[in-house]
Amino acid sequence: MGWRAWQTRQAAQTLTGAERVLGERLALVMGLVGLLALLIAILVTWQLRSRERRHSLHLPAPTPPAPRSDGP
Repeated sequence: MGWRAWQTRQAAQTLTGAERVLGERLALVMGLVGLLALLIAILVTWQLRSRERRHSLHLPAPTPPAPRSDGP
């Protein structure tokens, strides 16, 4: 999309008036769509990387009961 946007903008430079504005805006939209696609690809790649498995529930270690003081 980036290459297509560049070509559209170059072609719009040769036009005049409203056609030029339309071509430049179309090139801008194509460029933004290309950047969005690149960002999505980076995010998907980042999400698919292997990670260390972590438990979702962390319980504290049990504490031993206190000795009873009412002994013999």
